[in-house]
Amino acid sequence: MSPYEVWRSWGLDPHPADAYFIAVDGDRVLGYGYLEVDGKSGRHGFTAIRRDSRGRGIAGAIKRAQIAWAKANGLVTLRTANEVRLPQMLALNGRYGYRALYTELVLRGPAA
Repeated sequence: MSPYEVWRSWGLDPHPADAYFIAVDGDRVLGYGYLEVDGKSGRHGFTAIRRDSRGRGIAGAIKRAQIAWAKANGLVTLRTANEVRLPQMLALNGRYGYRALYTELVLRGPAA
């Protein structure tokens, strides 16, 4: 399986096509985000903004579009996760009412 096919199998195919939000400037993709849907619950999937386009409100626009889509499609709860090395996204999630439920520590080490 090619890297694209691997990405598509976990990052594209299992989610509703109309729950993807892509910010563009002409033919240039500036950022995207999607919602994972499970019944009446949703989870913000990966949100990615080009480094040279950050700080322009793009992530907030994508987040607002996701929330509007969730409401229009009958979702009653939304969850998100946050990489601690991205304090701007943590602050953005806080502005939209998301609150931390727990902190997860992920460790990596040798298999031996």
